[in-house]
Amino acid sequence: MKLKNLLDGLDILDCRGNMETEAAGICYNSKKVMPGAVFIAVEGLQSDGHDFIPDALSRGAGTIVVSRSIEEVKQLFNVPDDAVILRVQDTRAALSRMASNLYSRPSRDMNIIGVTGTNGKTTTTYLIHSVLEQAEGKAGQIGTLGIMIDNRWHDSTHTTPESIEIHKALRQMLDSGSKSCVMEVSSHALELGRVLDVEFDAGVFTNLTHENLDFHKTMEQYYKAKRRLFYMTGRINVINIDDPYGRRLAADLSMAGRKVLTYGLNEDADIRAGSICFDHSRTEFTLFTPDG
Repeated sequence: MKLKNLLDGLDILDCRGNMETEAAGICYNSKKVMPGAVFIAVEGLQSDGHDFIPDALSRGAGTIVVSRSIEEVKQLFNVPDDAVILRVQDTRAALSRMASNLYSRPSRDMNIIGVTGTNGKTTTTYLIHSVLEQAEGKAGQIGTLGIMIDNRWHDSTHTTPESIEIHKALRQMLDSGSKSCVMEVSSHALELGRVLDVEFDAGVFTNLTHENLDFHKTMEQYYKAKRRLFYMTGRINVINIDDPYGRRLAADLSMAGRKVLTYGLNEDADIRAGSICFDHSRTEFTLFTPDG
């Protein structure tokens, strides 16, 4: 793919080199760079990708994407004159957009459902996947269990993988005949821009409890990270209003004119379970919906 096509929709602050050059893929890990690849210097939580530019160049990277001044990068890392250098505001956002472009924006041609919350994401995605599978024959799934492509599980290192892994998986799902994918969307992924260019159709909120505060520091920051998903959806948001943060989220979204469908045991919920009976083998309940 030509570099200029890989950069479609990306806000370039400064550049040096030929945009017509062919790009042999994209990498954010210098150890995986192949000759002619684009290396994106992502600033991580533990390390700065800019420090790995020399390693990427030694492995044949033809283009470097940075967030620092190009002159500073050239001086610090002895970048050769024939290398293409691009400066962007946010290299994580650049990685997301370029990953989507590399795989021809697969999420726009699929029905993508994102599930977020502290607890229940895996169970909820598994249940939704089962419904989609019955309705459509096959469907994709991304989450704690791994990545389901063409009815086969593949390992994944994160609940929500990095953007390049996500778009690659979505393209493989689409090419194998899957029309839909349900995905666990972690607060880390939302905060770190891994799903910025995933075109979600629906969002599901389960709950919010006091976990992951080592990363988000406060419940308010944690809530705002989760909330991002529901401003990215194109059709509907399904929210558990038994949870106080879910009730707040439903109100925030309604105020913003976003379509919301609420669920829970609360009588105010659009979809509610009542007359609940359960034992070790099953659960029975009456389901109340807007249709009766």
